[in-house]
Amino acid sequence: MTNVLTPIPDRTGPGAGPRATRVRTRARRASWVALVAVLATASVGAEVALGASLRHAHAAHSRGEDTLARVNQLLRAVDAQLNAAVAKLAGLRHDIATRTSELNDASRALAQAQDALRVVKSGVASAAVQATANHTQISALAECLGGAQQAVLHLDTGDIAGATGALQWVQGACNDALTAAGGDGPVFPFDFADPFVLRVGSTYYAYSTNAGAGNVQVIQSDDMRHWQLLGNALPSLPAWAGTNATWAPSVLARNGYYVLYYVVPDMAAGQRCIASAVALAPQGPFVDSSPGPLVCRTDLGGAIDPSPLVDPSGNVWLLWRGEDHGGQKGAIYSAPLTPDGRALAGGPTALIRADQGWEQGVVEAPSMTAIPGGFALLYSGNDWNSRSYATGFAWCATPAGPCTKPPRGPVLASHDAVAGPGGAEFFTDPAGAEWIAYHAYTVPNIGYP
Repeated sequence: MTNVLTPIPDRTGPGAGPRATRVRTRARRASWVALVAVLATASVGAEVALGASLRHAHAAHSRGEDTLARVNQLLRAVDAQLNAAVAKLAGLRHDIATRTSELNDASRALAQAQDALRVVKSGVASAAVQATANHTQISALAECLGGAQQAVLHLDTGDIAGATGALQWVQGACNDALTAAGGDGPVFPFDFADPFVLRVGSTYYAYSTNAGAGNVQVIQSDDMRHWQLLGNALPSLPAWAGTNATWAPSVLARNGYYVLYYVVPDMAAGQRCIASAVALAPQGPFVDSSPGPLVCRTDLGGAIDPSPLVDPSGNVWLLWRGEDHGGQKGAIYSAPLTPDGRALAGGPTALIRADQGWEQGVVEAPSMTAIPGGFALLYSGNDWNSRSYATGFAWCATPAGPCTKPPRGPVLASHDAVAGPGGAEFFTDPAGAEWIAYHAYTVPNIGYP
């Protein structure tokens, strides 16, 4: 055996024989078969694994879809519940709004009902007060009328003192009836035409045309609101005078005595004339011992409605109305008086005549007072027995004129329950303020009974 290293030839090389080729071919085939088998086995395993995975995935997917379906179903249920809750909430909101509106309406209705209740209660209270006032007024009025009827019965028999006593007895009731009526109505309840007010200190005396209390009625007050009937200031008339027709009295205060001017029929002249009487006290008794009238101008148709004036210089004047005469309409006249007030100191001067439509041919009841730059004259016009009677105004330069009437008509005419205001007279209070007293009818009682 030799130890020679010799290369071993490649059995598969080009020089190999057919056997060798077959061996190699089989070997290759076997390797491919093995590879295929391995691959097949791997493929089968992968397929099996993939199938299992797919089945698992499919199952998971199915479970997911089921879960999703259940979730969707649950979401739909929740959505439906939510929609129902929203709808219910909207309904609740609507109900709340409705209830709130109803509550507001109810609150307003309650407030209105409470207001109405307060009005009703107030009305009931007012009605109760009014009923009480009406009862008071009716009771007082009944007592007042009863006394007036008694006074009339006394007058029918010529009993002036009895008539005065009857009126004095019920004057409180008559004043209560006036007070219950309220307002700015009459301040004296009885017939008191052509009033004239004289202030003596702080006491007021008022005089009027003859009526239930006698020839010249006189009343007294401390406040111009509540008046006390004193009686008859002129108990007797002079022999030349007619009775039951003493009109329009007025009083002039002199040093220590008082002069009363009044209208009375002059039996001899057949006309109404102005007379005068004297007293030591403002309430009387006044005494007229004259042989005849103070003013009785037969050439002027007589004289009525006397009114005295003391001008700023201390001079004394008398104003009056001259009756219609000789086709001429009546006029307002003035004339100076002697200092004692008992006689005329000069002839008369016409101040105004009836020349405005509303006067209807009548001017009467003069009253004059001093104002800055002149004198104010009040007078009455139209029919004294109607609601057309009214009070006019004129400005005068002096008590003897000239006088000018504004074109605007009366300054005091019928209004509300006051009908035919006239017979106005100036007077002053303690502070020097000017007032007027006048008479009027109270609606519906218009005209002399």
